[in-house]
Amino acid sequence: MLDSLRKADIPSGTNMEIKSLKGAMREANDLGARFVLIIGEDELKKNVVTLKDMASGEQKELKIDEVILEVTSYKLHDAS
Repeated sequence: MLDSLRKADIPSGTNMEIKSLKGAMREANDLGARFVLIIGEDELKKNVVTLKDMASGEQKELKIDEVILEVTSYKLHDAS
């Protein structure tokens, strides 16, 4: 997933050391991340990811192959 995001010119990172979702959200906010992808047990069972917009707080479930299109559409919208 990270490789696909980076190939689409979407800066991406991960931190497997953070044990709590709250801690991960705090770190993403501190880094100025616009979006966070949440991939937990529920998401894996449904073959989806949860995309959280850090600016609005909105969350939505997407199929993995929809993530790049969704994030790219925000990048295009913000550039105009």
